[in-house]
Amino acid sequence: MTAPPTDRNRIFVSRRLRFVALVALVVVMITALRPWWSPAATRRAVLKSDTPSAETVEELVGSVEDPIRFVEELWKTEKIPQRQYAINAIASHAKTWDQARLQSLVLEALLDPNLNVRERAISVLDVDANPQCDQALVNLLADTDPEVRQMVLFRLRRRPKSEYASVAIELLRTPNSPLSQSAASLLRRLTGLDFGIRIRADSNTIVDGIAKWQQWWSDNRGHFPSNLSVPASPLSLTELSARDFRLRDLSGRPVRLSEFAGRKVLLNFWATWCPPCQYEIPDLIRLQSDYGKELVVLGISADAAPHHHTHGHDDHHDGGTEDVHEKVSRFAETYGINYRIMIDESGDVLNHYMSTQLPTTVLIDTRGNIRRRFTGIRTPTVLRTMVDELP
Repeated sequence: MTAPPTDRNRIFVSRRLRFVALVALVVVMITALRPWWSPAATRRAVLKSDTPSAETVEELVGSVEDPIRFVEELWKTEKIPQRQYAINAIASHAKTWDQARLQSLVLEALLDPNLNVRERAISVLDVDANPQCDQALVNLLADTDPEVRQMVLFRLRRRPKSEYASVAIELLRTPNSPLSQSAASLLRRLTGLDFGIRIRADSNTIVDGIAKWQQWWSDNRGHFPSNLSVPASPLSLTELSARDFRLRDLSGRPVRLSEFAGRKVLLNFWATWCPPCQYEIPDLIRLQSDYGKELVVLGISADAAPHHHTHGHDDHHDGGTEDVHEKVSRFAETYGINYRIMIDESGDVLNHYMSTQLPTTVLIDTRGNIRRRFTGIRTPTVLRTMVDELP
């Protein structure tokens, strides 16, 4: 027997009301649970990701109950982006966070393979909190990379202590190096004396200035007691496992980083429109030629990468994939490049190795561990020393 129209309408309305009530209940539950669920899920995703968003990390740092603990979690992932974001957060909150909780992390960051991380750590290290911090900074003056040594000297000059005088005198051993000139600048800050050592000073003035500083030190060292000393050799840096990737070279052959296990690898992130990249290409060519099979140089082009992955050029991605491939191929042929060139079309590899500034160099040892990552060019001598350091 069929229900009357009125009854059917009541049934329809009743079902519709139940449906609306169910939807409303779901919305209420999602709204109630979101403050608990969303940050927790986002936090797990950020820690797991190989290419987390800087904006997402910043939001989490500002919203989690214990941001220092979250920063420690980022650091322990041993991934390049997460560790960079961790030290960035520490630097941003240096005046408000409990630095005592972070001191061991910052000391560890001084030996991170990523130079950007080390630079941040050098700037935020609280040298007044612990006597170990001064020696930890001075240890970096033995580093192979001259950029590291200059960063440390700049930090020492910013807040000079009498204990630094012995270190500065020790660094005057190489008369015509920027390091000796920076050391003289530190001595000027400490003593108020000036013996004419400047970047543009002629060699005779520099030699004469060093002799005067050494004589001054012989007469006054008793007034500057210190237990600080520059190590005879560089300290070993932290090893981070290099993430594998797969890109195609200019011949179309797929190339994986992992296929070069057991060999030293130099990743060079570059672009055809980048003048410093062009400048260092002849050095990389000679490096590949001189080291032969011992070293694999891989040039990873950013020419096709999305705009947000690289800075410093407004029209670098102005054509299709085929146009970029042809452009990079012509460039490689013109320069006589003798090492493998690949194009990172998605920008994923660039993003993981944080190569937003070009050129970026990553050195990987025979065990597949990242030993150094830095931006900008280095002299051929420095590059060779870094390669020779790789086990």
